[in-house]
Amino acid sequence: MTAIAPRRRAAEYTLLDTVRALGRFSRFVELLERAGLDRIVGGAEPMTVFAPSDRALERLEASSPAMQALVHDPARLEQLLAGHIVTGRYREADLVPFTRLPSLTGAHLHLSLGDGEVHVSGIPLLTPDILATNGVLHELDGVVLPD
Repeated sequence: MTAIAPRRRAAEYTLLDTVRALGRFSRFVELLERAGLDRIVGGAEPMTVFAPSDRALERLEASSPAMQALVHDPARLEQLLAGHIVTGRYREADLVPFTRLPSLTGAHLHLSLGDGEVHVSGIPLLTPDILATNGVLHELDGVVLPD
């Protein structure tokens, strides 16, 4: 489990509070707010969020003019980001038995285990099992793109 503040346990924060407090998801938070998904990630329903790091989002935005346009289209942005969120709490060990999980869009995230690492749609988890009051956050080293 990754700690986000020395005096408070991570499980005292919502997922939204957690991504804000960690500091390495500022672009993800900005995009969640733009897409209107911040209220879902900050809500009470249990969720698992596979959040791309700022570095991963910056790499994609720098290399893809389509991504640059997408961030200004709230409906398409919502679809992209909702594809990183699943209902329910899934820690890394809970993911291993699954080969796929449905995201909020209805599309599936494909799960695999290779070299002792869990991959989500081919993207390795950088930091798994960041706990929050309403779920679990996993840091991804890439962005899950819709099929």
